[in-house]
Amino acid sequence: MWDSSGVPITELDSGPLGIWPGPKIQGHVTVMVKSGDAPALPWQTNEAAQRAMVKADAAEGRVSSFEPRVDKAVTDASLALQLAEEATLPSVELVDARIQESGLPAAVTDAVQRAQAAETVAAAAGGEANEAATGVAAMRPRNSGRAVGQGELIFNVRDFGAVGNNTTNDSAAVQAALTAAAGNRLVWPAGTYLIAQTLSGLHQVRHEGPGQIVRGSVTFYPAPKKSQPNRLYVHPTSVNASDTNDGITSITPFKTVQAAFNALVNYGPVLDGEWTIQLAAGIYDEAVRVPENLRSVSPVTMHGPDVGGHPNVPTARFSRGAGAAYLGLRVYSPIELTVKDVKFSDYNGTSSSGGIGAANGAVVNAVNVHAFRCFYGLTSQGARLDAKGGIIEDCGRLPDGSGVGAGIRSLMLSRHSIGTQNAGTLALGPIIKGCRYGVYAQESSTGHVDYVTFEDNEDAVVLRVNSRANLTGSSFARNWRDVRADGNSHAFFFDPVFGTGANESQVHLLSNTGAEVTGAAYFTDRDPAYAVVPKTLQTMYPNQSIKATTTTLIHRNELKAPFWRNISTGLTGGKTVRVRVIGELIGTAGTKRVNLRLGDSTPASIVFTAVETGPFEVVGTIFFRDIASQLIHCSGTRHLGTSVRHAVVPATEAMTADTWAQVDGQVENTADTLLIHAVELGWTG
Repeated sequence: MWDSSGVPITELDSGPLGIWPGPKIQGHVTVMVKSGDAPALPWQTNEAAQRAMVKADAAEGRVSSFEPRVDKAVTDASLALQLAEEATLPSVELVDARIQESGLPAAVTDAVQRAQAAETVAAAAGGEANEAATGVAAMRPRNSGRAVGQGELIFNVRDFGAVGNNTTNDSAAVQAALTAAAGNRLVWPAGTYLIAQTLSGLHQVRHEGPGQIVRGSVTFYPAPKKSQPNRLYVHPTSVNASDTNDGITSITPFKTVQAAFNALVNYGPVLDGEWTIQLAAGIYDEAVRVPENLRSVSPVTMHGPDVGGHPNVPTARFSRGAGAAYLGLRVYSPIELTVKDVKFSDYNGTSSSGGIGAANGAVVNAVNVHAFRCFYGLTSQGARLDAKGGIIEDCGRLPDGSGVGAGIRSLMLSRHSIGTQNAGTLALGPIIKGCRYGVYAQESSTGHVDYVTFEDNEDAVVLRVNSRANLTGSSFARNWRDVRADGNSHAFFFDPVFGTGANESQVHLLSNTGAEVTGAAYFTDRDPAYAVVPKTLQTMYPNQSIKATTTTLIHRNELKAPFWRNISTGLTGGKTVRVRVIGELIGTAGTKRVNLRLGDSTPASIVFTAVETGPFEVVGTIFFRDIASQLIHCSGTRHLGTSVRHAVVPATEAMTADTWAQVDGQVENTADTLLIHAVELGWTG
């Protein structure tokens, strides 16, 4: 025999049958019987019937010890009771029929008959039973206290007197059920349960069933399904506010937002239904943490009073005083949360502080969210952040003015959508002004920054370490730098609006260290996205002395067909081969020449005069301008003497077969030397 926690019971006051009475629940008991190593099974009966049954067994002398045969019979009877409960059977006859259908042993019949006799004895002895003895299936409470898992029981509001007929006041019965079921599960059969008071412990149980609570004009679904809305109210200063309230009406609100989020835990780990945490106007002196590992089917909403949308200032405001070293709202759970009409102020005590922080797969939709003097107004790390409307002002600095924070930061594989795509107007916001960095994306974060107004920031948009922002229709005025792209990041411009005159920023664009800038902001008919990138293929150091009056090969490379048969378009750009020769001119007996040629075409030649001596450079480029049309261009310079000289020669190689590109040299007089130090070969396209 074991108790409800699995601990063996060796001494029982209930009689020789070995039935252990559990805690009383509304005048009933939970009986736990275990056979051998089998799982514990519940047997619900009323207290008087149990006592009578034990006495009857003792009087008949059926059990002088805990015999396996009787143990098995009682266990089977318990299972029969469960079958009766599930089928809601009204009589012992129907229980017997169900037993026969299930194939349980015949010994069950004896156990059931003894239970029925015990009921009869109890009723005859003075009506101690709580209900008329109409068979095992009628024993109450039918579900309450039934074990459903290790350490967890299931209760039913109907077993505590709740009616759910939309007429009877079920307040007392429901409260009794909640008290009994604390930490366990509570079933709400279909019905409307009228409640006239706040329910203590409503959020401390796990709810099941289709029933609904109605208090005044408010409907609350204990186990909501998709599209069924639940709302929890919070008021920081109301005299009726308390974190021990149930929060389901505005007159019984929670006092803190943290209490409202904590209340969601027992409805998870995946929230069904549509949940809203409704904030009253006032100051919320909090640093709220959304419970970790909480998920949702539909977005959860935290909503302040409606102020008419962007750019109106919310009246629900989070602030812990100047220099608060916290996140006002920390969302480090893979939940989708919409925050609307809320303002965060002065969360700038450390470089990790901020208004809203999202991480670990969270999705945060900020709608008309304002941030003022926060180190980060909104920040995400490995999350998705959408910001529509709102004013982000004076963010990105510690209280002493130092530090490098941002109005909005997107970090480490985050996805951001700041502003409204395809809005066609700046009127929808947001406005980001007076910040150290306005929008800061780094470490492989990507997304849109569309139709956002940037004013008076040090750097309006900063992109770093392989990050990207699509900047469509955004406006820039009086910033130190409008857009700064570093570390292989990517900025895409389309229809930006740059201030002029007194509103012009000092620098519109700064692109460094491998960053790419694309869009139509630079050229009317050409997108920099299709720019060709020069590449160096090979660098050689031949240390070659040319003293021959005939052409002497310096370097040649075979161009493989048909790759170089090129048609230049606005999308593909052109292909080129580039050769750079660095050397020295020695002697004054005659001219020295460097030639660049393609196949059998006439070379483009750079000729240095007899009197020119010393270091020189020749740069030659072959332009592949059409399928069978090329242009060879060379330029040559010397450290002293005449200026740059050029040579341009057309070529008509078909490029249907592999073709040599070659650079060679010669001198006019063998007394002179053309010394070749280095040759660099490159290409584009």
